[in-house]
Amino acid sequence: MKLDNVYINEQIPFYNVLVVNNEGEKLGFMPISEANEIADEIGLDLVLLSANPEKPVCKLMDYKKFKFDQTKKQKENRKKQKEITSKEIRLSLNIDEHDFNTKVKNAHKFIKQNHSVIVVIRLKGRENVFENKAIEVCSRFFENCNEVAKLTKPISSQNGCISFMMSPL
Repeated sequence: MKLDNVYINEQIPFYNVLVVNNEGEKLGFMPISEANEIADEIGLDLVLLSANPEKPVCKLMDYKKFKFDQTKKQKENRKKQKEITSKEIRLSLNIDEHDFNTKVKNAHKFIKQNHSVIVVIRLKGRENVFENKAIEVCSRFFENCNEVAKLTKPISSQNGCISFMMSPL
C-alpha cells in the first residue's frame, strides 16, 4: 500500500535496495522481494526512505506507529506556536483630539492583548499635498504609544497611504 506519497512494502519501485533494520543497523543490498520477506517475518513494514536511483534506502519499521508519532509531534508543535495577530487602526488627516485619544486607548488595549498594531492614514484627493502633516500625526500617535510598544515597521508612504507598525515591548 502507498500512504501519503510514501512507498511501502510491494509499492517500492526498485529491484535492489539497501535495507536498514529498526535499530538502524545496515543489513546490506538485497532484492526487494527478499527485503519484503524479511519484513513479513518480523511483522514490520518496509518503508522507502531515500528514493535515490543509485542507492535506494529502505527501513524496517511499524509504519502506522511511525505515522501516529509524527502527527502527535505536529500537534505538539502547533500548540507551542505563538500566534500574533495584527490589528489595524485608521486615522484621518484632520482627526479631532478626542477621536485621536480614543484611537490611542484602543491601540494600548490591543498591544496589552499581545497584538501588533498597524496605523494607517489614507490621503484622498487634495489631501495628498499634506503628506507632511499626515506623517506628523503618525509620529504623534507613536509618541503616545511608545511606553507600551516598539516600532516594528517605520513610517512609510506609498500611493497616498501613510502607515507604520507597532508591536508589544
